[in-house]
Amino acid sequence: MRELVFIFATSIIEHNPKLQRVYSSIYPKHLDPPYSHFSGLKTFQYPLGLFDCNENKTQELIALLKKLSNDFIPYKNGNIVEPVFFGGDRLTDERVQSAQKAIKNAVTAREKLEGFISKIEDFHRLMNFLEAIAKLTFSTESGQDPGTLYFYRNLLNHRGFK
Repeated sequence: MRELVFIFATSIIEHNPKLQRVYSSIYPKHLDPPYSHFSGLKTFQYPLGLFDCNENKTQELIALLKKLSNDFIPYKNGNIVEPVFFGGDRLTDERVQSAQKAIKNAVTAREKLEGFISKIEDFHRLMNFLEAIAKLTFSTESGQDPGTLYFYRNLLNHRGFK
């Protein structure tokens, strides 16, 4: 509703010369999105390390998620303040979602592990892409082609690059 009022008021001010003289300098030109104050902030990532957990077994994954939930999810009065992204490959994402579904009948949000938003990181695909680019652009035959890795290796005289 707020957006509709803004669009309507902006249109009236813009097309009425008397209102434009009075309100054009004080009425905002655009609405600030609710999360715009977050747009310039740096994202923090914390590697959690390795855990002795078999993610093929749902019970072990649930136990791990409960431990991580207690350590990393901010709670206030038993409620989740802000959910946290939990990244992994496609299989890990699917297993985390399955673990959350397995305990969906729990009472509280903490017990349901709703503090995690699982997402796919796709680092395997990115690594494969980078390897393909390296193979295509690092060839001894491309030493004279600008833009290839082998060209820049020769240009910079960086003989240790492989």
